Amino acid sequence: MTSSYEFAGDFSLLEVNLYPLNGQKINIKPLVLEITLYESVFSSALQAELSIQDIGKNLINTLPLVGQERVEIIISSDGFYYTLNYYIYSIDGRAMKEKNQVYIMHCVSIEAMRNENFRICERIDGRLSHEYIGEILKRDNYTDKKFHSDSTVFPFNMYVPNWRPFDLFNWMSTRSVPDYKKDSIGYLFYETFNGFHFKSIDVLLDQDAYPQKGFVYNYNQ
Repeated sequence: MTSSYEFAGDFSLLEVNLYPLNGQKINIKPLVLEITLYESVFSSALQAELSIQDIGKNLINTLPLVGQERVEIIISSDGFYYTLNYYIYSIDGRAMKEKNQVYIMHCVSIEAMRNENFRICERIDGRLSHEYIGEILKRDNYTDKKFHSDSTVFPFNMYVPNWRPFDLFNWMSTRSVPDYKKDSIGYLFYETFNGFHFKSIDVLLDQDAYPQKGFVYNYNQ
């Protein structure tokens, strides 16, 4: 399912479902104390944290939870419904008292999971970074999310030594020159609810390109 959203105003939590690796989905909304969703221009993937109060179920041991389970979060905002999918990569902060326990599920988008197993080992000849990154994201069903980029100049000629995609993308980010301002350098590769982005820092900070009333953006190295 393609994830591409623009949230506006308040939103309501409708469902939180856990999909074990072997078994039927489990409604864990009654167990959720707090959900924190993260997106940042300095993060290559979306992240989420779910604070869980597990009373009597002991999901960690009875399922068991071993990582990579899907967590489905369904919310509504301004009459629209959105389904967000994350995958568990870590559980910590566990505290127990009799049959009551609390812990935190740390989750990421599926592409962050695939990044750990996907390797690039090939020669790049005369490829612009924004075109090459877009190609890799569509290769072998890596993602079906939208890709937003600013055009670059000066192609890359290099050999990629078995790197993970996100490592390569971030390496290219610091060495790419935008067509928008050829005397500048520096991109950011990040994921938001609208997809993946490979954006020039100068374009992001351009007050005319992105007018925000009452806000002035500055970048400190």
